[in-house]
Amino acid sequence: MTMQGCQYRKDDWQCPESVCVWVGNHCIFHTNSTHKDAGILAKRLDWRLSEANKEEDPVRFDGAIFPQADIYRRIYNRSVSFADAKFESVDFEGAEFSGEITSFKGVQIGGSASFKETKFSSKKIIFKSAQLKSANFEKANFSPTIPIEEIDFSLCQFQNSCFDKARFNSNIISFVRATFMDRVSFKDTEFRSKEISFESARFVPFMAGARPGEFIFRGKEPDGLFLEGSVNFKKVSIADKVAFTFEWVNLSQTEFLETDISRIKFMDVEWYKQYDFLKIFGAWRSKLYDEQIWRKSRKNAVVDYHYLTQFSRLYRTLKDYYLKTGEIQLYGHFHYGYMEVLLRQEKQKIQKVWRYLYKLTSGYGEDFALAGAILLVLIFSFAGIYAILEIPTKYPSCLAQFFNSLLYSFQAGTLSRLAFYQEADMGLCAKFLYLAESILVPAQFAFFIMALRNRFRR
Repeated sequence: MTMQGCQYRKDDWQCPESVCVWVGNHCIFHTNSTHKDAGILAKRLDWRLSEANKEEDPVRFDGAIFPQADIYRRIYNRSVSFADAKFESVDFEGAEFSGEITSFKGVQIGGSASFKETKFSSKKIIFKSAQLKSANFEKANFSPTIPIEEIDFSLCQFQNSCFDKARFNSNIISFVRATFMDRVSFKDTEFRSKEISFESARFVPFMAGARPGEFIFRGKEPDGLFLEGSVNFKKVSIADKVAFTFEWVNLSQTEFLETDISRIKFMDVEWYKQYDFLKIFGAWRSKLYDEQIWRKSRKNAVVDYHYLTQFSRLYRTLKDYYLKTGEIQLYGHFHYGYMEVLLRQEKQKIQKVWRYLYKLTSGYGEDFALAGAILLVLIFSFAGIYAILEIPTKYPSCLAQFFNSLLYSFQAGTLSRLAFYQEADMGLCAKFLYLAESILVPAQFAFFIMALRNRFRR
């Protein structure tokens, strides 16, 4: 009953199926008929995917129109393409895709789409521009023994979709310019990748006046979700009244440049910290990974202005957020970052000098270790000068001289009422030193107390 080949064409590819008498100029895959025989479809799928069909590589079902049928749960051990295909609804639950390339590019699914517990081990997995309504990727496994080269969800539209407990392991994972509508969940999901990108993604309600959108990114445990690699969350758009939550998420390598993070709720997230033995002071603070990227990059006036303007907004937002949530310690971390931005943006030299001194003496009132170290440096420095000048008097040994000079320094610096030595008996130089220390050390002690209070006032 077969006649000429199917008339469906896409670019330089023509469908290899034969036209059947009862469906006109198209094969059973490409006809618009709503009464397709699921049994015939299953047989044609079996044949096209079989090893006997060696000429077709990859196996293409581009532009096919699939009815609702239980024929998709199978092992796809050859490269397969469903590009621009249309499904009423589809169930790939438990299916396995192990061919070199698996493509759902531009696929349209009118109803629900289940990829629950589906296993993907292809080198490239492409969903670019797919329209996925009620897509369920729960426990989907994109984590073969060898990392996948690329997983592409760019330009996709997700509505009311679930990625809970899914596992991603790929060199590149892209959700660039994807649109997430209504409710989308990434609970207990694991991402392992060199590059994970949500750049220019949109998180919006399904339609104007509909229920607010709800988007959850939650790790299985603290410091979870993004387990490896850098994350690009730049230029992301989050609509008004949308509930967006990061919980138990590792954001230590996540960039937020040009994203309005005021619409995001951060719950027990991990921010970037630079652990460096040679940079003890300031290493305690949480900061944006964007700042680290900027510090490593080659800077010029235009780039600096762009970054610093963004940092100012981001750090102000995080300061306000953690102040409202009562997490005062983290408020201090991002206050430090905001003050760093102001220091670099400052154009008046006098103001810049004062800001720099504020940073040097106490880490903008947040680094008690730095303030304490400077306090000790002042006391011991004055003690050393006193010892050289043989103040309060000359002693027979260097050790005795230093300890007595140190006591004298403490007396001057702490404004002690218990005077070990009478400064009135000292020379003019000693009196000036005494006066300078009696001003500098108490002031530095005040910075130390202030920084200590700011770090532990919870």
